[in-house]
Amino acid sequence: MLSRCSLNFSLRVIGFAPRQFNRYALLSEMKIHEIIDRFVSSVVSPEANFRRIENALWIDDLEAKLPKRFPASFRSLITRYSFAAFDCGELSFFANLGDGADEDLSAAIFRDRFISDATLQAGFVQFARPVCGSYDPICFDANRSRNRREFPIVRLDHEAILCRDKIRVSNELADSFLEFALEKTKRA
Repeated sequence: MLSRCSLNFSLRVIGFAPRQFNRYALLSEMKIHEIIDRFVSSVVSPEANFRRIENALWIDDLEAKLPKRFPASFRSLITRYSFAAFDCGELSFFANLGDGADEDLSAAIFRDRFISDATLQAGFVQFARPVCGSYDPICFDANRSRNRREFPIVRLDHEAILCRDKIRVSNELADSFLEFALEKTKRA
C-alpha cells in the first residue's frame, strides 16, 4: 500500500496540504490506463503473454451477470489486454481470453456454483485465487466502494462458504486493484 508518509510527501511536493485529499483522491487524478500499462510491464510472468486488444466484448456480457461492474482500474486491464492465467504477488489471476475455458475470467467466476452463488449474492466478485493453490476465492468486495468505483481486494474462507453457508473475509489484501497495481510497479 502507498504509505501515509510517501503520500503526504507527494502531496506537499505538488503544493497541497495532506489533509486536503485522501489517497484515493490523489490516485483518481492519475491516469488509470498509464498505471495499468506500467503494471502489465512489471509483471514478470512468461505464461501471462499480455497482448493489447482493441475491445473485449465478452466483458460487457460478463458484467451483466455480476452484482456490480468491475473496478475501473481492473476494467482498464481486462478491456485493453488479453492474457493467460498468471501469478503476481500472492494472487493467481484468472485468464482473460474470452474463450470460456475453465481458467478464463468469464467461466472461472462461475465454475463452482456453490461458491459463485454465495459470493455474488453477497456482493463479492472473484477474479483470482491464492498463488499457494488454496481454494479460497480472491474477490473484489463490491459492498465497500472507494473513490472512482474501486473496491477492496479480499480473501474469503472457502470452508465457511461450503460448510457453514457463510461469507467470512479471511483478510484484506489491498485497498483496491489500483493500489495493488501501484504497489507492484514500485517494486519492479
